[in-house]
Amino acid sequence: MYKAKYVMFDTFSGYVPIIFPPTLSHAELRNKFPNWDVVSAGFVQWEEEGIFAYGDSVSLNKKSRPEDTNYIRRYMGLAPND
Repeated sequence: MYKAKYVMFDTFSGYVPIIFPPTLSHAELRNKFPNWDVVSAGFVQWEEEGIFAYGDSVSLNKKSRPEDTNYIRRYMGLAPND
C-alpha cells in the first residue's frame, strides 16, 4: 500500500488533480499554482483493489469528494473518460 496527498484544482481546462509526496503540506503545493482554484484535497491510497481518494486537508480546509477517486483514476489513465 502506498499513500500520497492530492489537491484537485479547477483550471481553465477542467479539473486537474495534482498528486504529491506526503512530505509537503497541501498548502505548500497549493502555493505553486496561485491562479487555480482549489476544489478539494485529501489523500490517495494505492491498494490491490485500486486507487482511492479520501480524507481532508487541514491546511486548506478542504475535504475529498466522492467523485475525486474517479477523476484521479481517469487522469492516471486507469479508467475510461466519459
